[in-house]
Amino acid sequence: IRAEAILGRKVPDILGETAWFIVKPYLERAHAGEQVSFDQQIPYGVGGPRWVQATYIPNKDEAGQLKGIVVHVVDIEQRKQAEQKIAQLNQHLQQRLEEMQVIFNTVPIGLSIVDDNSGQHIRGNPAIERMLGLPSGSDLSKRGAAMANVRLMRSGIELPLAELPMQRAVRGELVSNQIMDVLRSDQITTTLLCNASPLFDEAGKPRGAVGAFLDITALKQAEESLAKSQLQLRLFVEQAPLSIAMFDRDMNYLVTSRRWIAEFGRGRTELVGSNHYSLNPDLPKEWQQIHRRVQAGESLSNDNDLWIQADGSWLWLRWAAHPWTDPSGEIGGIIIASEDITAHHNAELALRNSEARLALIVEQVKAGYWDWDLVSQTLFLSPEVKRHIGLDDDTLLNRPDEWALRLHPDDRANVLDLINDYATGRQSSYETDFRLRHEDGSYRWIHSRGVLLTDLNNQPFRVLGINLDVTDYMKQRELNERRDKMEQAFRHYVAVQTAAAIAHELNQPLTAISSYADVALHLLQSQNPNPIKLNQVLESCGQQAQRAGGVIRQLLALLQKGETVSEPMDINAVVSEAVDLVKADGLLSDYQMELNLAADLPQVIANALQIQKVLINLLRNGLESMQELNDMSGVISVSSGRNPADPAMMLVTVCDSGKGIADDAQLKSLFQPFYTTKPAGLGMGLAISRSLVAAHGGKMWAEPNIGKGISMHFTLPFAR
Repeated sequence: IRAEAILGRKVPDILGETAWFIVKPYLERAHAGEQVSFDQQIPYGVGGPRWVQATYIPNKDEAGQLKGIVVHVVDIEQRKQAEQKIAQLNQHLQQRLEEMQVIFNTVPIGLSIVDDNSGQHIRGNPAIERMLGLPSGSDLSKRGAAMANVRLMRSGIELPLAELPMQRAVRGELVSNQIMDVLRSDQITTTLLCNASPLFDEAGKPRGAVGAFLDITALKQAEESLAKSQLQLRLFVEQAPLSIAMFDRDMNYLVTSRRWIAEFGRGRTELVGSNHYSLNPDLPKEWQQIHRRVQAGESLSNDNDLWIQADGSWLWLRWAAHPWTDPSGEIGGIIIASEDITAHHNAELALRNSEARLALIVEQVKAGYWDWDLVSQTLFLSPEVKRHIGLDDDTLLNRPDEWALRLHPDDRANVLDLINDYATGRQSSYETDFRLRHEDGSYRWIHSRGVLLTDLNNQPFRVLGINLDVTDYMKQRELNERRDKMEQAFRHYVAVQTAAAIAHELNQPLTAISSYADVALHLLQSQNPNPIKLNQVLESCGQQAQRAGGVIRQLLALLQKGETVSEPMDINAVVSEAVDLVKADGLLSDYQMELNLAADLPQVIANALQIQKVLINLLRNGLESMQELNDMSGVISVSSGRNPADPAMMLVTVCDSGKGIADDAQLKSLFQPFYTTKPAGLGMGLAISRSLVAAHGGKMWAEPNIGKGISMHFTLPFAR
C-alpha cells in the first residue's frame, strides 16, 4: 500500500512497463541471493519524477532456497534535495575560497594571519613578503630565520616583540593605522601603515589575528617632498622681491613676503594670523569689492594703479589677485601680489618727455634718421632724409645700392669703404660728410653719423644713424675759407708794403750811420785827429740811430693801434681758450699737449685778447719748430704759477721740443724786429709779443731746454 502510495500506481502495472528495465539488474542480483539497496529517480509519482531508495532482500526458506524477494521502497526526495543544496553550497564555498586565495595572493595590500594564540606562526601573502624584502613562502615569525635581518621600527627605534601589531592583536587588541618603518635585509627602508584585528573562538577568547599592511613609502616621500616644497614656497614668498600675501576666506594672513610687511605692515614685524581688515579699517570699498570678486573665482589685475598716500605723494602699483583652491577644489582664499613701479613709471614718463623733446629737436634741426639691416640688406629712410634729396615721403628707397648711386662720384668710394669698415668692426666710429644727388640734379652736403648694434654673439646686425643737411654750412665755410685766404693775402701784401716802407725809412738813417761811422773811423786813424769834428760825427751818428729807433716805435704803435684796456682775468681760462683755438687749426693733431696749470691762482691784470694772441703766437712758433724736426713724438706744454723771483707776478711758460736755438747770440736776437729763423717769416711775432707783455707791466724772455727745444717765459702782475 505504501509503495503504491509512493508510486501512485498499482504494482502490477509497474512491472509490465519501463520500470522493469530500471529494477531488473538489481532483481538479478537479489535472485542470486544478494541484498541490494540503491537510490533511483523514477519517472513516477505524484508531482513528477522522485528519488526513492529501494532495498531488495532475498526471501529464502529453511533450506536456504530462494522463495522470492522482499522489496522495501523509501521516498528520499527531500533528502536528495537537501544533499543537492549542500553540494551546491560546498561548490560555491570552494569557488569563494579559490577567489579569496587569488585575492590573498594578488592583492597589493600585505595580509598576514596568525591561526593560533601563540603569535609565532604567521602566514603572509606575497605582498607582505615583498614589503619586507623576503623570499616567497617565508616564515613571518619575528623569531623566524627569514625575519632575522629585518628591523621593525617606529621613530627610528626598533619595536619590541610585544609592540608589533600582530602580537598586540593576538592579545585581543584592535590596532588601527599604526605607522611602522621597516629596515629590510637589503638595507632598503619602507614605511607601512598597519591594521590588525584579533580572531575569537566560541568562548570569546583570542584564537589568532589577521593583519593588513599598506606600503606608504611613496606617499610618505611625497608628503615629505610636499612639506619641503611648501617650506621652499613659503621661503620663496617670504623672501620674494615682490609684495605677496596669501589670505583665507576671512582675509586672515596665511603667509606674506617681507616686502609686503615693509610696505603694508603698518610698522608690524609679522602679519601671519592677523586679519587684513582689522589692520586696515580705512581700506577703500573698491578693494573690498576686489576681494569679494576674487573669492568668487575671478582673477583680477592692474598694471598701472595710482595710489595717493596720506602725505599727498603718488604711488604707482602693478598688482594681481587670484583665488587659490584646497585639495578638494574649493576656493580657500586669495593671493595678492603687488610691485611698486613708481620709479619705473616716472622713468617711462621721463622717457616719453625726453622722446617728445628729442622729436621736437629733430624736427627743429631738420635731422633725418636711417636704419640699415645688415642681415636682410634693407634700408629704412625717414621722411626727413628723403626730403634732403627732394623725394616724397612715399618714395621707396630701401636698398643700400640705390642710396649709394646717389653719392657724388668723388665721395662714393670713401663713404662706402668707411661704412663697410665700420659695419665689419675695422673702423671704431662712423661720422663723415658727403654729397648726395638731389632730384633737381644738384648735390647736397650731408653730415652723417651712425652707431653699430651687435647681437648676443657680438655679431653686427644693424646700423642706426642720423643725417643733417649741412649744405648751407658747407657753403658758408667755403666762403669763410675764401675770405680768410683773401685776408691772409691782404695781410701779406700789407706786411710786404710795410716792410718795404720800413726798409725805405730805415735806409737813409742806416746809410748815414754807416757813412758817419766810416768818417769817425777815418778821423781816428789819421795822424792828427780832430776831436771837435769827431764829436760832431758821432753826434750825427747817434741822431740817425734815434731816427731808426723812432721808425721801429712808430711800427709797434701802429701794430698796437688803440688803447690797451686791462682788467682782472683768469690766466688758466685764457690758456685753455688759446689751446682750443690752436687745436681748431689742426696744428696739435700730431703732437701731445700737456697743461700744468696751478690751481687757486689770483687773477691778473691784462687784456685777455692780447694775452691770448701772445699765447697763440708762442704755441704756433713751438709747433712749427717741432714740425721742422718731423718728430711725431714731440710734446709741447704750458704751465702757470707764481714767479719764484717775484711772488707778486704770474709766470707763464710755453715749452716745446723743437729744434731749439743754436747759440746765445741767436737767443738774444729772437726778440729783435725782423729777425726770424723761419724761411718765410717776417720776424715781428716775438717782438710784438714782447711789446704787448711789456705794455701790461710784464717781461718776456727765452731759455734753451736741457734737451730739445726752448722755453718761452713771460710774467704778468697779479690783481691787487
